[in-house]
Amino acid sequence: KKKSYEEYLQKENTVDIFIESQDILDQCMPKLALQIRKFVKEMLYTWSDNIDEQYPSAVLLETKRDLVKLLYKLRSGKLDPDVVVSLATIVHYIQTEQLTMANEAYLKLSIGNVAWPIGVRDVGIHARAADAKIAGDDKLKLANIMKSESTRRWLVAVKRLINYSEK
Repeated sequence: KKKSYEEYLQKENTVDIFIESQDILDQCMPKLALQIRKFVKEMLYTWSDNIDEQYPSAVLLETKRDLVKLLYKLRSGKLDPDVVVSLATIVHYIQTEQLTMANEAYLKLSIGNVAWPIGVRDVGIHARAADAKIAGDDKLKLANIMKSESTRRWLVAVKRLINYSEK
């Protein structure tokens, strides 16, 4: 087990940290997972070297703890491919300093196309048909990502990384 982990770390060290948009389009999952892991670790190292009042060590420690589950899922390949693509998109935008786009990609990942609560839109005889048209077919795919506590925690940690990169 230890040997396979060391082999994985070797692969991680050889991969380029910069995510190309073409890799995201090609959905090369193993490579993207390696690159995301490498980027997250690099961000955490940078943060630990630059602790200040705005980003204290307690927040860094909590962020590291919450990201362990994500890093494990990336390494083991147990993360949904759509989530890997979304994370790769967020990382790509951070790397290219398009932080508004990174935030938009984060919102798309975290809340997706969750239907609005009743009262926000018309509630009439044809409301159900309108709901389907507005929310789209994939609304169930990403809307349930926040239901797991551990997933919610690493999503918040990803948001902290975005906020830190805005510094």
